[in-house]
Amino acid sequence: MSDEESVPCQKCGKEKATIHLTDFVDGKPVQQHLCESCYGQEDGLPALSPSKIVAQLIGTLVPELKELANASCPKCGMTYLQFRQTFLLGCPVDYEAFSAPLDQLLQSTQGATRHVGKVPVGTAQMLSRGPMLASLRRKLDEAVKAEKFEQAAQLRDKIKKLEQEGAGSHQE
Repeated sequence: MSDEESVPCQKCGKEKATIHLTDFVDGKPVQQHLCESCYGQEDGLPALSPSKIVAQLIGTLVPELKELANASCPKCGMTYLQFRQTFLLGCPVDYEAFSAPLDQLLQSTQGATRHVGKVPVGTAQMLSRGPMLASLRRKLDEAVKAEKFEQAAQLRDKIKKLEQEGAGSHQE
């Protein structure tokens, strides 16, 4: 527990100071300890908006993120930081307003930036069976032409098995 946590407000002396400011005057740090209500009465200090404080903090720590932290939708006014706090967009225009960071977010979390859909279980195997059967039939024809009858018999058995599996999956 630090000393700042138990300091009374320097202005009213009644409330616990929750805001601790450090300003530099003539190169020396001057600290000011205020409660929230006294802070709100001070002139020239920024409003205590959590999203603005986070934006200022990000801008200070990582300057290249400052522009992104302050970016907002021209239609609904939502900021990118507000979106990141709730993961809910405010309006359809947000998709365009935040397109670059949304693409980066989707790429890092989903591995892609475009939805390609899903195939029901078993359908992928059924869909891949068609090209596989075509390939096996070509190989069977080549084996017969080359008079490789043992290889042709093995290919014929594979084709029959795949066709039976395919017929069985249609009946389920």
